[in-house]
Amino acid sequence: MSNCDTIDRTMERSPRRTISSSMYRRISLLNLMLQTLIVVTGATVRLTGSGLGCSHWPKCSDTHALPRMSFHAIVEFSNRMISLPLTLVAIVAFIGAWRLAQPRKDLRIASGLVLFGVIAQIVVGGMSVLFELPPLLISAHFLISILILTAASFAWFASRSDDVVRFHARTRVSMLALGTLLIAAIVITAGVLTTAGGPYSGAEARGIVERFGNWHLAVTIHARGAYVFATCVIGLTLWVRRSTQGARDLAILTGLIVLQITLGEIQYRTNLPRGVVLAHIANAAALWTMTTMIVWRSCTTRAEASDTVSA
Repeated sequence: MSNCDTIDRTMERSPRRTISSSMYRRISLLNLMLQTLIVVTGATVRLTGSGLGCSHWPKCSDTHALPRMSFHAIVEFSNRMISLPLTLVAIVAFIGAWRLAQPRKDLRIASGLVLFGVIAQIVVGGMSVLFELPPLLISAHFLISILILTAASFAWFASRSDDVVRFHARTRVSMLALGTLLIAAIVITAGVLTTAGGPYSGAEARGIVERFGNWHLAVTIHARGAYVFATCVIGLTLWVRRSTQGARDLAILTGLIVLQITLGEIQYRTNLPRGVVLAHIANAAALWTMTTMIVWRSCTTRAEASDTVSA
């Protein structure tokens, strides 16, 4: 064997392990589901007053890594434990986006944003415990989850296509969809400020707790914004009524809006029962995800194979 042959063999790259599109689609869906789940478990921690059930981070206490047998400690630590599989799936999704047979810049960016958001959540979550649940940090904690859900929903949407998905928001319906998403963001932010000024501090043991903002103003903006959001969705429905797929998604979103407004009215008129508030938050996560899915459908196009970014 000649020296040239030896050099050629040495320089040959071993075939890159690839992941199938169908497998990546399932990973993306699992990623989205876990990101939604932790919104619910995080809200459970706050509503049960378990935020300082584990007073240290990352250990539960200064002397014990695991929680003792108390309700608040178990609830708070269970929320932390969900972060482990959630982080692992986010990492797998990010690596998988680079292992697809067809280069997918859209999935690489989306999965990277999810992973970055998860890391940010871990940092903010730890700071929230160390600084004893300041309202602004807790509010940021939830809003980061909404941003993560935005990226995760796009990753799942894009993974269902074999072509790179790109933004193309140049039509009237796409502008209306983006406007609807903006209003939804305002409504959710007002909802977060409502919680920050409300009675649930996240740690019952602290007694009198610091609250943030004007609760009555936040409630007013939140409620009025919800009706504006519903009006925009009705407008979108009328605009895309000829599209079967778009009409189906909007019908689901309309159902979620009706449920959300109903839950909001019930909790407001019944002194904020914990179970109803939790359902309201869980439905808000589902509502936001469905709204983003409608935006992706309205504001994206599939690139030709020749336009895809090379690995």
